[in-house]
Amino acid sequence: MQYIADPTSHAIVTSKMRRPIHRRKKFYTYDPAQKVIFHYGRRPFIMSPVEHDLYRILLGIVGDSYYVFPQMQLSSIFSSNPHHRNFMDALRHINQKSVDYVVCEKDSTAPVLVIELDGWSHRLKYRQQRDAEVNRIAEEAGVHIIHLTNLEDMTYESLRARIVAFLPKVIPAEETNQ
Repeated sequence: MQYIADPTSHAIVTSKMRRPIHRRKKFYTYDPAQKVIFHYGRRPFIMSPVEHDLYRILLGIVGDSYYVFPQMQLSSIFSSNPHHRNFMDALRHINQKSVDYVVCEKDSTAPVLVIELDGWSHRLKYRQQRDAEVNRIAEEAGVHIIHLTNLEDMTYESLRARIVAFLPKVIPAEETNQ
């Protein structure tokens, strides 16, 4: 049996079968004297094109009044009582969940508003349960949350109005036109 390396993938093709036998690409090394060392590469982007467009719009809406942080972990926004006996369980509950954008006060970086861009995945049942839990956590912590679904149908003015309703330091659009 002859093996032919396929240069376009990490697969080996047998000359008889012509079916690729995929080999898992090694993304770690093991040194017996040390722990496992994982190897990483740089992602080409951290936001999808739609998320990036919305990010630029959000920066334009909040101006110099607030910071906008994309892709924030819930554990960076919310906290539990560190002296509670179930603190680590509470931390693990939110540690791997994230939201699309967080708008924070400029002087203290206190979170004021969470914005979620709800794409097709938010229609899945498990994702709806996750969204309900994030909503509960945000409400309990006193942080407003906005879910945006149909950006194509939304005008800049309607998006701005929804966001400004929760951000008192943003100048209303009527005053900026005068």
